[in-house]
This record gives sequence, structure tokens and C-alpha cells, in this order.
Amino acid sequence: MGPKIMKNTSLCPCIILILCLLLTIRLSLPACGQSNDSPISQSSAKGWSINGYGMSAHINSEGYLDSLEYKGVETVGAPFSYQPQAKLTKTGIVKEPNGLLVNLSNGKENATIEYKLTSSGMIIVTTWKGGGYAEFSFHASKSLLGVELLNNKGLTKGGEATSFVQNGEIRGVPAISSSSNQMVRFLFPGFSIKAYTVAWGAPFNYESAGSIQNYHWGRPLLDANKPVSIHFIIQKSPFTAKLPALPFIPRTTETAGLYYSNLPCRWNIDLGAPQAIQYLRNAGIDSLILHWKAFNYHDRMVAKGETRLSLSSMKSGMDLIRPISMRLPDSGYYSMLFSLSDSEGRMLRSDFLTRCTLIHRVYGMVNRVDDLKNGSMDDYDIMAMIGIGAVRESHNIGDYFSTQPQKEPQWQPVPGTSPAIWMHVSDLDTLFSHASSQSEKYGIPYFFQANSRPSYATPANYEAMAYALVSRYHSFCHVWEVENEPNFSYSPQNYISQALIPFSKGAHRADPSCIVMGPACVGVKETLQFMQEIYKEKANKWLDAISTHTYPGPGESWSQFGNTTMLRELRSWMKAHGDGAKKIWQTEQGYEWENSPKIQSARYTVRQFLQGARLGISPHHQYYFYPQWNGFEDWYLDGGGEAGDEHSLTLSGASLRFLAEQLNGRHYVGDVPPRLYKGIFLSRFNGGAGDVVVAWTFDFPYTLKVRIPKFEGAYNMMGDPVHVTVAPHAVYTMHISGEPIYIHLASSGGIRVLNHPFGSDLALASHGAVATASSSDAKHPSSYANDGLWQLWENAPGLPGRTAWQSAIPDPSAKHPDWLEIRFSAPKRIDRIIALCYLPAVNASPRMYQLEILTHGKWRTMQNVRKAYGWSFMSAFPPVDATAIRIVIDRINDGWQTNRKWIKILMGSHATHYTDSKTLVTELEAYAH
Repeated sequence: MGPKIMKNTSLCPCIILILCLLLTIRLSLPACGQSNDSPISQSSAKGWSINGYGMSAHINSEGYLDSLEYKGVETVGAPFSYQPQAKLTKTGIVKEPNGLLVNLSNGKENATIEYKLTSSGMIIVTTWKGGGYAEFSFHASKSLLGVELLNNKGLTKGGEATSFVQNGEIRGVPAISSSSNQMVRFLFPGFSIKAYTVAWGAPFNYESAGSIQNYHWGRPLLDANKPVSIHFIIQKSPFTAKLPALPFIPRTTETAGLYYSNLPCRWNIDLGAPQAIQYLRNAGIDSLILHWKAFNYHDRMVAKGETRLSLSSMKSGMDLIRPISMRLPDSGYYSMLFSLSDSEGRMLRSDFLTRCTLIHRVYGMVNRVDDLKNGSMDDYDIMAMIGIGAVRESHNIGDYFSTQPQKEPQWQPVPGTSPAIWMHVSDLDTLFSHASSQSEKYGIPYFFQANSRPSYATPANYEAMAYALVSRYHSFCHVWEVENEPNFSYSPQNYISQALIPFSKGAHRADPSCIVMGPACVGVKETLQFMQEIYKEKANKWLDAISTHTYPGPGESWSQFGNTTMLRELRSWMKAHGDGAKKIWQTEQGYEWENSPKIQSARYTVRQFLQGARLGISPHHQYYFYPQWNGFEDWYLDGGGEAGDEHSLTLSGASLRFLAEQLNGRHYVGDVPPRLYKGIFLSRFNGGAGDVVVAWTFDFPYTLKVRIPKFEGAYNMMGDPVHVTVAPHAVYTMHISGEPIYIHLASSGGIRVLNHPFGSDLALASHGAVATASSSDAKHPSSYANDGLWQLWENAPGLPGRTAWQSAIPDPSAKHPDWLEIRFSAPKRIDRIIALCYLPAVNASPRMYQLEILTHGKWRTMQNVRKAYGWSFMSAFPPVDATAIRIVIDRINDGWQTNRKWIKILMGSHATHYTDSKTLVTELEAYAH
């Protein structure tokens, strides 16, 4: 999925949003058991009242809830907002037993809102008779003390919009804007209202899951024509505070939230204007206690502290800023939780979770850029501080050309066009001047992507337009890409004839040495499909480089999705057709599909650059989508955060910064032999002060033993030293996993891997092994689990797609487990079992499982795992004779949530799972040294 589709699904407040909305208010306090004799009363002028179960609700004359009192406290500050762009008006009301049915219309489309009071609470069922997306907004009253954000902002679990916590971050009121809030808790004196949506929709924009601002909470982009519910559950509050929580913002003092390791980190605590906290002074509170906690990229607390902030020095008309200083232990990416409270607990505590990155000051790299004006940063600034990758100038050609007659000097006619076409040279001069100067300033390569060829650009016109463009700017730009993901708008033949050939002809006529590349399809599979036709038509002569996007499947790495295999296939095609000397560019990528954990996305981002280098793609020929946040999920390298950290690096951005630090001045020279297993990598980079070997696995832990005569240290994904065990004769033992580690040694120094290669997979059907299972889906038999096809999400030209065994029965349990068995043709002496499965994104994966062997007629458990959250599992053990292996699965991860805890909240009371909830295993393998 490229930006063309995602931009069409971005937030668009001006469109008419369509809503099927169910609003439930349930009570969990003793008052809920009160009688409800006469719940409904009517006033023709003011609307209707519904009373009972400790509540008093009012629906105004327009048909909307505008009051909800509990224990005499008003919780609603303004009428519930429902489809405001639709401009609905009430057309009639029908009184029903214990409720009301309100009919609404805008003259073209109709809606109904049904209010009911039941023993479980107030239910508001809203139905829109139309299509499109929907939105709602709840407005809390000024009695609100604070808003508790219950979305999980940790890095190691699922995404914020689909992973929740019991107790979260408390924001003061009026609340500072916050996104991804599918679940919140409104805190009032003596009680709280837990609010959440039972909804799905806008699947490529989880930032639409809900937002908080001031006293409002709402969500746009809900699926239409589906039952969508919003629940407000009244609960007893654990807090005794009577004064509202104070809103504040911790602001980093440094560009992009970057600090240098081993130096103090300074923050400014912005308490707003003095008049905003006068209520605290009036209550006799002259100081607040600021607590802070720092969490590393594994969500482990690594530092904490506190300081006192005096309010006595407030001056009228001035903002209240309090600087603080702290020390963090190492380089890396940190989540920082700041909390404000008063010593007597009269004010509700308020929190703010932000982030920062501690980098190393590295000679020869751009480090933190401290001279940016007003803190404004563009993609070049961000990529310079990250230190690796290219910048893409992607622009719609139609924005700079026109068929309308132009007389202003900023427009110039394009010679040789019919009808006449003009080029906006003023805007283009600004664009290329800025791009060129920033590229030269930082030493960052950039390329121009000519996107969305307008319909008037016939082949002859497009050639003339390309000639005019490249003639004027060839001294500024040398690399040009033809179209963005043409697989969505062109057939391969049309792309060749209408876009590629005419642009390349014009560009090379203007600058024979320029580089024209394409086809930049959404994935390598689609690029192969286009290149197949390009080679068939012998149109490859119009390409100086081959570009592709490399989007994977939901949350998957390049290896698991098959990008590495497909890129090798592309390279073999290029060599076979005389293009062996041409470069491959990776010009768009992202990893936050299906709200996957941020730590997973970060390690896959780093491995993408490493795998690219192994496949001949220079790190300077990789462009990540996009450097700066542009409104979708947090799969960017910078930004996407809230106030105070809008320009801080994301975890992926920080991980790339440390990759750049480790590989500074070095280039890939090959893999360290021997190749142990297809899922274990040791890649060597040469140059600079010494060599670096980068080691990682598919995603399973592995103990690596190497002999390095001149070992100079090993560092983790955040640039911190890792523990190694040293034995005589310069033998080092270190633990590797899916997170790359960087092993430094002398230039051209020796390194010898002492581990033995795994050998061939003894469980393959080609070796005579036979697979059976507890049950099998008809389309996914057990034989698919030992056919060797574990990668490629689907078929690509010349390459078979992935196959997998799938259970026929959903929801395995300890009483009714799923099992998959591979029986050998004869006893085999093995010392490890590997299971390759799926990531828990849109497919089920094992959560609780055992890996077992059949030896001497008895099954023996070699590994018993109770809480797995991954896709590749390995069990190593002393060599043993076995006649069969199997995996026994007691429980699965189903979709985004590993334990299904919030499924009913996300998808309704009858939902039990996200996927079809059947176990999937792509390959079960056995090896012997």
C-alpha cells in the first residue's frame, strides 16, 4: 500500500461522515440497582428526560443528549455531537417502552437515534442510512478533573489504538491534544466514566481511533453501515482529589529531542500562563512535586527522579516555564514519563509521556543540528541527523505545468507541445534550489519523482515537458524517477509507452548523463511484473537504474515476506538482460502495518537497510516513507508525537541513527562464512577506523561463538555495549536475536565463527518426511508445513508463494490442542527444531506451545513456551535420535492482541477473535550438526 491510497484515507473533516453509532452507559456502582418506575418525561419546549439507576439524562429538542448527571454532578458540557457535517434535523419522535426513537434527516439521507434505559444502563443506538465514514464527539463538563489515557504507549506491545492498560496517563484539563485514544477514563469528583469505542474502520489510519482535546473526546473515520458503539461506564474513582489536574507540557530543549550521551538532559516544564494555575494558589498550594521516570526501548525503567517546582514566583501576564536537568544512563531511545502532584494530594495528579534520544557525537557525521531557525525542520534536516538514506522529492507533474494560457513571468512555454503547455519556473526554481542546497549542505543524495502524469501529457508532450524540466534543472538534480506506484494507475504496457519512454527520451536529450529510474511499484512482486514486460518490450534501455518499493505483509520483515528472494530474482533478471551494472533503488517503505509493536518495526527498519546492502542496494539509495510525520500511523522516522516532542525521532528513526553511527564510513564487503542457517546473518562492513560485523537472526535468540584476535567491542541496536563472555584464545560468546548487534574488530581483522552450520532440513518432504496434523483446513493441508515454501506472501513471477498448514478447528486449548507432526522416513539424530509461523497481526500465531520429539517410542518435550509473541521459534538440545517431531499448540495469538483481552471492546460483545482464529504454521523443521 503506497501513499496514493493512504492519502485518500487520511483525515478529511470537510467530508460528510456517516455513522452507525451505539452509545451505552453502564453503571457499576450500587446506585445502579435503584428502581426505575417512570423513566421518561416530556417537555415540548425543552425535550425529554430519562431518569433511573442513579442517573438523570436529558435529550434536547433536537434529539441529542445534552445532560447526564450522576450523584448530582453534571458530566456533559455540550450536546453530544453526531455527524455535524450532515446537518441533521429532527423529523419525529416515537415513545417506546423505556425509551425514545428519534428520526432525523437532512433532506436527502435519514437517520434514527434510539434511546433506552435498561438495568445495565443507558443505550443510545444511532443508525445512518447512507455510506461513507462517520464521526462522533463527546463533550465533558467543567466538573472534569482530568482525562486518563488508556491506550498503551509502550514500545514492545501492540499499537496504541489496539492495546490498552488498566491505569494510564492522566492529562490535566483542559486537556492538551492527544491522538490514538480509543479508550479513555473521565475523572470526576468521587467517580469516573470509562469510555471506549466498540468499532473498527479506516484500517490504514489508526490515528483516527480517537482524540482528546480540551474537554472533548471523539473519533472520525468509523466504518458506516455497521453497528458502532461507544460505552460510558460509571465507576468508583480511586482518587480523593477535589482540584483538577494541571495540564503541562515537558518540552525538550534540543533539536529533534536529541541529547548527547554522558551529558545532562535538560527539559523545560511548561505550566502555561500563571492565571491558568491561580486555582492552586487560591487553595494554598505554592509548590508542586515533579516526578520523572525514564524507560528504555524495551519499556524497562532505567532512571527516575523528582524535583520541586515553586509556584510562588508567578508573575501576571508571563508564561510559567520551569527548567529541570537529569542524567540518563546510556545512549538510546527513551520514553519519559513526567508527573505533577501536590504533597497533600488535593490536586489530581497529571502525567505526560514524551520521548527523547541520546546519540553519540561522531566525527565525520552530521550530529545534532543546532542552528535551525525557529526549530523548523525539513526532510533533509531530519535525514542528516539520522545519518543514513536518501530524500525523495515526490511531486505531481500537473502542479507545475498547465495547458491554460499564462502571461505572468513565472510561467514559461514548453517548446514543442500541442496544445501549448506552460511550466511554472518560479515554483520549480524554489523547489530545486532548496533541494540542491540542502543536499549539498548535508551530503544527502536526493532524487525527483515525476508523479501523476496529467492526461494532456501525450507521449510527445511528455517528452517535451521532461526535456524542459531536465534542461533547466540538470545542474541541480541528476536522478529522476518516473511515476509513483504505477501499478495502481497503469498497465505495464501503458506505463512504458505513456510515461517511461517519453520522459526518459526527453530527460536524456537534455542531460545524457542523467539517471532515469522506475518503475517504483508498490512492492517487489509488482515491480517484477512490470519489469517482465519492460524486458519483453526491450524498454530497459530507457532505464538507468531500477527502483522499487518494498512494502511487506502485515508487520513482516523483508526476509519473512520474501523481499530478499524477490530482489535476488530481480538482480538475476537484470544480469540476464545486460543490466548487471545498473543500480537498484528502494524508494518507499514502511512497517507500521496493522498497528504492530514499535520495537518490531524498528528492528525491521534497520534490517531493511542491512539486507539492502547485502543485495547491492546502497544505504544512500534507500528512501523511507516518510522522514517526517504526515498524518498516518507512527511508521515515520520523525514526529507523530504530541506537544513537546513533535519533531523527536521515532524508535525507527533512532535505530537508524545508531546504524549510521556504527557503519559510519563503511561499506558492505560480504557475509562471514559459514552460513549457519537461512535465518542467521553475519554481514561484514569495511572501512573507517575498523571493520564491523552485524549479526542478527530471523527473530529467535541464538548463542554465537566467534574467535576474534583483535576484538574491539560489541554494541546493541541503541549503540550501547553488550555483554560478551571471553574464553581463552580470543573466543567470544554473545547472544544475538532479531535486534542486530554490531561487532567491532580491526580493519581486515580475522573473525571465525565456531558454531556449526545447521545442515539441511531433515523434516522436508523431499527427504521422505511425512506431515500429519490434529486437523487440517482443506486448502491448507499438513503437507504444506514441510514443502520448504515459507516466504513470499503470494506468488511472484517465477517464484512460488508461501504455503502453510492451517488447523480446521479454531481456538486450540489445553484440553483440545492443535498439533502438527513430521515423521521421518527413518530415525534421525537431531539437535534442534524450528517452527516458522506468522506474526500476530492478521493471522493467528502460537502463544502457548511445546516442541516435542518422538524418541524410543515416547514423546519428549524439548521446549515448553507459555507466552510467545513472534513468528520464528527454535529449540536447541543435545543430539538425540528421533523418529518424529511435533509442535503442540495450546493457545494462539489472534490478531493484534496477544491475549484477546480487549476484543469485545474493539469489536463488540459477540466478538471472539480478529482473524478466523485457526492455527497457522508455514514450516516445521529439524536439523542436526
